[in-house]
Amino acid sequence: MTGCRTLPGDTIPRYVPAAGDTEKAAIHRDYLSFLSGVTDQCGAIGQYYRDGSPVIIVNTPDLVRALLIDKADDLTKGGFALSAFRALLGESLSMTEGDRHHQLRRLLAPVFSRRKIAGYASRIVRVADTVCADWADYADIDLFVDLHRLTIRTLGHALIAEPTLWAETGQFCQARECLWQWINSLAGERRRLADPTTDILDTQVDMAIAAVQNAVDQVIHDRRQGLSRTDDLLADILDTNDRAAQRLDPTEVRDQVLALLFAAHETSAAALFWSLYLLAGHPAVLGRVEQELDDLLDGRLPELADLSALPYTMQVVKEAMRLYPPAARQFRVAVRDTRVGSHSITEGMPVSVCHYVLHRSPESFPEPNRFVPERFAPAAPPLRPLSYLPFGAGEHTCLGRHYAMQEIHLIAGSVPGHGAAEAPQRIVPRPRLRRQARS
Repeated sequence: MTGCRTLPGDTIPRYVPAAGDTEKAAIHRDYLSFLSGVTDQCGAIGQYYRDGSPVIIVNTPDLVRALLIDKADDLTKGGFALSAFRALLGESLSMTEGDRHHQLRRLLAPVFSRRKIAGYASRIVRVADTVCADWADYADIDLFVDLHRLTIRTLGHALIAEPTLWAETGQFCQARECLWQWINSLAGERRRLADPTTDILDTQVDMAIAAVQNAVDQVIHDRRQGLSRTDDLLADILDTNDRAAQRLDPTEVRDQVLALLFAAHETSAAALFWSLYLLAGHPAVLGRVEQELDDLLDGRLPELADLSALPYTMQVVKEAMRLYPPAARQFRVAVRDTRVGSHSITEGMPVSVCHYVLHRSPESFPEPNRFVPERFAPAAPPLRPLSYLPFGAGEHTCLGRHYAMQEIHLIAGSVPGHGAAEAPQRIVPRPRLRRQARS
């Protein structure tokens, strides 16, 4: 039997693979199972080697607080902010650190207040119903592909409500899809992305970046010139920017819009997919959800005011996000020698928390691998702080989390009436997504 060992002069246990196995092979075989194994062997904090370099992983709420909150100035997103994604996302909230990040967060936070995002509820439901109605034309659908299509359209119509942009055969949507596939193809290549000397842009990607940037630039220009006026998140961003002490220029506004467009919908699609996947495998839970929807809605579409009367539906979503968190991991890099809890971290050392592993801790969630929506019932015991991180934690907590949960709740109340999801086999989750176009 193998066990974690502590290296001389090191307080962080080192993972030891089973005899005949290697870390590299285990990572490529099943990354999430490998990380779970590191945690099982090493405990609260451990280190493993990937491509010859050490990576530290923390696995308890206390160490998560130290990593993402208490030591936030010592541990940053590091070289990822210099990645190839900067060509697309520029000086956006997701790509910045420190004072600049704080400035952008203060500017954008009012746009995503609960009061503001409530105004998009009816728009979300209308778009969702239109997309789901198409399912009647197919005996079977690829659920994840269609949920991705659904959430990008609901977000798009809330973010930039310009109908000409959202024709699925139009240049903007085709360029956006090209870029989404590019992002997913590189999502697991963190070291490669963080190397600014690596040439990973090709002509097709360059053209797609230019197409989406030019399209959004034109919309912003037209809004500024008074040539169009639409109630959407872009209008709120422009209005908020006009009142700001430090205004963003049009290119910086565009960067924020594109970051939202490419980052904000995937959480919803993933949460909805795993919710429906779990419901398909748990008929009793599905029956209770359907009964809750039937009792309240009686076949009509949900409205914002209905959500408080659909608590069990939201419990299902929250439990799905516990078992299969949309954001698999958060990475940080030490910019100076520091400490996480009682453990020394040297400058340049990568440190991460795996939400998938953290959410399955038996100390925080009894029988952690079971699907139990009642964990999130109003009468359930309160969760341990920072044991549940569907939207991250600290200064990089997802700014659009209220919008995402409102959208997920509304769509979860709409989808069951459009057909039955089937789960013919176990699906193995992976921390990077690969999508295939619908045939």
